[in-house]
Amino acid sequence: MKVIEHGNLAERPLTDDERKAVFAKLEEEGDQSLAELRKLLGLKKAEFNLERGGEKRLWGNRTNSFMRSVFGVFWDEMPEEEKHKAVTLGTELSQRRSSHRRCANAGRSTRTQPRSSSKRGRKKDIAVCL
Repeated sequence: MKVIEHGNLAERPLTDDERKAVFAKLEEEGDQSLAELRKLLGLKKAEFNLERGGEKRLWGNRTNSFMRSVFGVFWDEMPEEEKHKAVTLGTELSQRRSSHRRCANAGRSTRTQPRSSSKRGRKKDIAVCL
């Protein structure tokens, strides 16, 4: 991402401090509009080269952003192993809900049945449309 200052045709790369600020914002809060990032960096009359290509947002760390909304400040203090477990559990629950929703949308009931073992040797349940 490069900055194009008002009245200047030349692009410049982000400074180290600007790059760190953008990265921290994306890591902590998830997706950001380029307008929000411009405000963060105090670049009132500048644009980013990405905007010339039609981009309006940068993707951030959506998982961290969501988990912070669930766990609050505890998410930042949680050991990495516990974070991994929480994300894995959340993903599995989301997949189950999606399976049940697909069946319900098709007007069919569901039944949960065990599926063959995963790579780690654990059995996983899946929803089956009846």
